[in-house]
Amino acid sequence: MISVIFIICVLFSCINNKVIIEGCREGLLVWYDSALPVILPFLLLTSLYTSYLSLKNISKKKSILTMLIAGLFCGFPTGALTCCNLLGSHQTDKKTVYALMPLCNNISPMFLFGYIYPIISPLGASLPHMLICLYVPELLFCLAYLVLHQTHNERTNEAAATISHMQKNETAIPCRKSPEDPLMSSIKAITMIGIYIIIFSILSNIIEYISHSNSYVNLALPMLEITKGSLLLEGLIIADKIKTALIIFLTSFGGVCAILQAGHFLRKSGLSLLFYTASKITCAIASVALHLLLTMI
Repeated sequence: MISVIFIICVLFSCINNKVIIEGCREGLLVWYDSALPVILPFLLLTSLYTSYLSLKNISKKKSILTMLIAGLFCGFPTGALTCCNLLGSHQTDKKTVYALMPLCNNISPMFLFGYIYPIISPLGASLPHMLICLYVPELLFCLAYLVLHQTHNERTNEAAATISHMQKNETAIPCRKSPEDPLMSSIKAITMIGIYIIIFSILSNIIEYISHSNSYVNLALPMLEITKGSLLLEGLIIADKIKTALIIFLTSFGGVCAILQAGHFLRKSGLSLLFYTASKITCAIASVALHLLLTMI
């Protein structure tokens, strides 16, 4: 079956090479014009800083602040990279990373204000409205996860205490991973981002070519990648209220491309990509619900 799919893909690429070439060109331009100049400086800064922190013992509050600043101001996947670097050097724990990931792995303010807001503003959504819809659900998710996790810990503490004395002599001190060279880490990360953008640009062009402007595909296609997806949503002939809701969903979710970019770092740190994806979808749905609620008031 895999061999048949491979042959079909090769034949399609040979017959419709213009579709592949155009998708590759568009993805490369998006990476060169948008991702490279915006994300690479932040990747270098955060890699240098987290490498420095890995050599020190910092407080939990400082690690949380670092993850939030990197994620909220530097844009994805810098937030995911920072969380995973701090987790790898044992400066934070999985519970904190899972709680903060939907919030601290977001689009950067530059992209939000310079790219998304000019698209959504003519549709009637104000800047405060957009910010509330995007960030309030993620803050609530973070608080809810921490509260639920704390309750679960309290229930299991008594059971764990009964066997803790048996493990005292077996407890090992965790070894910190030696930090990777910040320059090489940043180059690898920005190259990986570019490859994902190009792949999803080609995939988007192929689906668009095959579907022949199918209405259902037109709604799903933008969810692949946020840069091209937001422009596709802007061009849809639907009610402004629904169009705004779809753009808010995509902005909160980040697109499948951004999810897989984050997943590249999550898998290396032993974190669950499925949980992260589910949390981003949950927050995106909540953002849309909040948008619809606010427009009714």
